[in-house]
Amino acid sequence: MRARLLLGLAVLGAIVVTAFAVPLALSTAEARTREIVADRQADLQRFAGLADDYVGTGAPGLLQDEMDA
Repeated sequence: MRARLLLGLAVLGAIVVTAFAVPLALSTAEARTREIVADRQADLQRFAGLADDYVGTGAPGLLQDEMDA
C-alpha cells in the first residue's frame, strides 16, 4: 500500500514539475532569442552607419578598424 502511494505521488510530482518546467524553458528560450536578434540588429545598424560614412567620404576610417578587429 505504501509503495503504491509513493509511486503515485512520485508520478504526480514529476508531472507537476514538468508542467512548470516546460513553459519556463520556452519563455527563457524566447527571451534569449529576442536578445540575440536585438544584438545582431544593433551590430547591423552600426556597420551600416560605418559603411555609409565610407561611401560618403571615401576614407575607410572606422570601418577599416572594425574589419581589422
